[in-house]
Amino acid sequence: MAYDYGVDTKKTQHRLFFALWPSDEVRNQIKKQIQPLIKQLKQHPAKKVPPHNWHITLAFLGNVSSETKQCVIEQAELITGSSFELQLNEFGSFKRASVVWLGTKQCPDVLKELVEHLNEKLADCDYQSEFKDYTPHLTFLRKAYKPLDALQVETVRWQVNEFVLVESVTTDRGARYQVINRWPLNE
Repeated sequence: MAYDYGVDTKKTQHRLFFALWPSDEVRNQIKKQIQPLIKQLKQHPAKKVPPHNWHITLAFLGNVSSETKQCVIEQAELITGSSFELQLNEFGSFKRASVVWLGTKQCPDVLKELVEHLNEKLADCDYQSEFKDYTPHLTFLRKAYKPLDALQVETVRWQVNEFVLVESVTTDRGARYQVINRWPLNE
């Protein structure tokens, strides 16, 4: 027998996004590359994104109902793509968002195709991307209001074999990202 606890699952909200999720090995390589920029924090206060939350967003859904969550999971099941190497070899920032990131000078075509395919499938769940040009980046500093010195980066090579659906859960220590589903990319 099912019990009705008065919870309307259509109104339950989940803050979701699709992403590339780095392995611990890749996270450690990134830590080494960003240390020189982190040292600049003494002169330029900013908020560090915890390494366990590092990711590259493919599609940001925002707050969605349980019904929409189920729809995006079903649509993601239909996505096919090839695994690829992503080379993180450039620091950058978005001034309007006040973030500093590690990204790539050359976005692989296979990554662009994955994002396009994902956006097409998510349209069936009433999702529309707000970005015309996709810029893959891993944010590691927020509230970075002053420009930081430009530094060279040694390329971090990341073999991408999957994409994930992540839920942002608010805790007393801030947002914590939890991978709730994974989909492999063929080799």
